[in-house]
Amino acid sequence: DARLYLGTRSPERGCQVWSYDGTAWTQEGGRGDAGTPTAPGFGDAGNTDVSSMAVMGGSLYAGTYNSAGCQVWCRDGNTWKRVAEGGFGDADNCGAASMAVYFQGLYVGTFNDDYACGCQVWCWDGTAWTQEVGRGDAGTPTAPGFGDANNRRAASMAVYDSFLYVGTYDSSGGAGCQVWSFD
Repeated sequence: DARLYLGTRSPERGCQVWSYDGTAWTQEGGRGDAGTPTAPGFGDAGNTDVSSMAVMGGSLYAGTYNSAGCQVWCRDGNTWKRVAEGGFGDADNCGAASMAVYFQGLYVGTFNDDYACGCQVWCWDGTAWTQEVGRGDAGTPTAPGFGDANNRRAASMAVYDSFLYVGTYDSSGGAGCQVWSFD
């Protein structure tokens, strides 16, 4: 909608979403009544940070950080609706750390707070979620952390030349980051 969107962090009250039209800022989320999707933290004070955003199919998606498991919210222009919660079924997935639209899917990379597990990547087709990374056998690229438990955060995502790229964060401090591509 020719607007710049940004998400805020507030551990005390819960995150907010703002938009800028080139002249003025408008609060799009975080000003409503407690317990509603327009309240700070999308109605859940545990949503302390909007850590990722993307636009797919004319809707704005926002991923949160929540110690009880990340959430993903969708705004169709007027209404916020939760499309994922509880860290995609793994409460240790406390952050929806990165997002990108690749072909017809919204891809979300997680930050997993379990030191014995790695990040996950999920794909939303507008109806259902499919796990792309985190479901495979240990040591394989589809295992948690792309096969390396030290890759706890899918820190960045971008689409380039018909590939989806994911950059990881190595929590061990030893091996360094990795970049993975998906075709």
